[in-house]
Amino acid sequence: MDLSDTVVARFLEGFHTAWETVFFVQIGSNDGEHNDPLRPFILAGGWQGIMVEPVPYVFERLTSNYGDRAGLNLVNTAVTDHDGVSDFYCLGESADPLPEWYDQLGSFTLESMLDSWIQQVIPDIRDRIITITVPCATFESLCRRHGVGEIDLLHIDAEGHDYEIIRTIDLQRRKPTVLLYEHKHLSRRDRLACRQLLASEGYLTLDLSHDTLCLTRQAAASSRLGLGRAWQDAVSAMRVAGWGTR
Repeated sequence: MDLSDTVVARFLEGFHTAWETVFFVQIGSNDGEHNDPLRPFILAGGWQGIMVEPVPYVFERLTSNYGDRAGLNLVNTAVTDHDGVSDFYCLGESADPLPEWYDQLGSFTLESMLDSWIQQVIPDIRDRIITITVPCATFESLCRRHGVGEIDLLHIDAEGHDYEIIRTIDLQRRKPTVLLYEHKHLSRRDRLACRQLLASEGYLTLDLSHDTLCLTRQAAASSRLGLGRAWQDAVSAMRVAGWGTR
């Protein structure tokens, strides 16, 4: 666990203490086990929500891990800017000695699957990529279909599609208290645009090594059981490491 993962885990512990019962939406759940910062809190109880995963064989594992757990709604779809179906690129299921995160690679664009660093780790990735057709829903459609009201936490891990999802969300209507999204696959321009959008909607943002952690200014200023302190602790830890906040 690197510093950023530790910072997220400690902040979520503070959030868990402050909120006790949390309703979350997670986009890009994978199997709900590997590299999932929400897992300890889901297993501990008190957290309910929607877990979204588009790749069928990965979704089967998600169902195996969480399918009988009360309070969770598992959805096999992709969240994007339209309802319907779309082609989606991912790696086929394999028993070969690939990195454990190989099945986390998935995108609407082939180019994002062929980043140079990925090709260095998986040299034959072009031969392993498959194209599948996945059902799609906008964030608002997802919420309506599953009767979502207030969202306490939104976690997005969409392999470079994160900003595209965030900018389609009506953050006046659907305003999660905490937002955690992956920025490492975003261009510098999109990283900045995403932070600016969230700041304009009343969020504080904290850049981590591969994610961005966000908290509403209202929640940060609240005295609710130390959530503001949890945020300040996260900011302090990253500043010591040379990272900053917005």
